[in-house]
Amino acid sequence: MRKPSLTHAGNLFFGLFLLMFLAIGSTYFSRNIMVLRAVLLLAVPLHLTFYFYKKKRLSVAVISFLLFVFLGNAFTAIFYEANYTGISNILYLVASVSLMMVLGQNYKAQLQIKNKLIIGYLLVMFTIGLCFLLEISHIFSALVTNEMEFYVFVFQGLSLLVLGLLSFGLFLSNARYSAIYFFVAIVCFGFALAVNYVSIFYLYDFVFELLSALFYVSGLYFLFKFLLKENHVKPQKSIKDHNVSYSEIVFT
Repeated sequence: MRKPSLTHAGNLFFGLFLLMFLAIGSTYFSRNIMVLRAVLLLAVPLHLTFYFYKKKRLSVAVISFLLFVFLGNAFTAIFYEANYTGISNILYLVASVSLMMVLGQNYKAQLQIKNKLIIGYLLVMFTIGLCFLLEISHIFSALVTNEMEFYVFVFQGLSLLVLGLLSFGLFLSNARYSAIYFFVAIVCFGFALAVNYVSIFYLYDFVFELLSALFYVSGLYFLFKFLLKENHVKPQKSIKDHNVSYSEIVFT
């Protein structure tokens, strides 16, 4: 009875994703930045409306993440000419940290796994990602004069790196396939961030704005796919130790 409902909800989100993808793509011909910003501003409210149409509950942490993302989009759209990009990036950073804290708290229990090769693999991946981030940060430091912007960029990249590794580690530890949706969402948000910074601080082109928006909408789509999957799974508790499932702690 519930599986068709989940499929129907997935189809609704896929339809919304295609609609927003086409709306963003159509701005390529008009080159109207304000229309593009308006579409991005509607992304979070529309996704939430579709989500609450099928599901009635969402954790405070996820709501906080979406709220700060929406405020960041609002500052970018409304105060674009006044150069409020710094405030927007800070709001995006707070959004990432709010989600990272919740995942980190739950992931402590998930780290108690028998196969220590997984932990070693994640540490190696984190080291490689950190080295890459340091190289990018070194290049970025030569492009900006505002020290605050530099540190916001570094912490944004670090938070996305940690979120990606947590979700990938969750998949490796207990084969929770829904974690792949979250991982893909983080990758999309990372590309959106990178292209956005290239457009602002290195070489402005409307195509960069367009690509950043497409990556951002794709990230939202996979994030809500992840939320649908997690909230669809019934909490599983062990009779012996009463361990609470990942979805119960984070998203319900």
